[in-house]
Amino acid sequence: NLFYSGGAGDLSFDHTTFEHSFNTAVANIGTYLARNGFTIDFVNTFNKGRAELPDLLENNDVLTVAITTTFFISAFPVGQIVRFVKRHNRRAKVVVGGPFIRNLVATYRQDPVELARVLDGMGADYYVVSGEGEETLARLIQAEKDGAPVDGIPNVYHRAGGGYAFTG
Repeated sequence: NLFYSGGAGDLSFDHTTFEHSFNTAVANIGTYLARNGFTIDFVNTFNKGRAELPDLLENNDVLTVAITTTFFISAFPVGQIVRFVKRHNRRAKVVVGGPFIRNLVATYRQDPVELARVLDGMGADYYVVSGEGEETLARLIQAEKDGAPVDGIPNVYHRAGGGYAFTG
């Protein structure tokens, strides 16, 4: 349980982070999307990629930004990322999915008012509720490209009227 860094014993946890490992969610989703004809780019993690993200969002034809929630336990950082993305690209649709969203929906399934409040606080356009969301994400991206409705795409919460609708 001792951490050794750079020749000097560093017993802090400052340098221990998931951000140094390649994000397997990015690898899995990115591979799926690329194999299905979509052009992708990515940052491995928001904290480490924050400096390059504005350039990606402002100087490319970005239609959709996907945020994975594998390591999230709170809606607050998701909302920060969504606001950052929208500040640098107002046109792109933001899709949030992953374990945090699946757990959030399971927790508030019987309280749609509270679920809507939390989803509103995060501010994304779509929320994917699935253990395996690659196909749903691909279909959402294609619907956005085609200007098609998302009602027929399973596992999606999206804004409808004054609240949210679930596609089933």
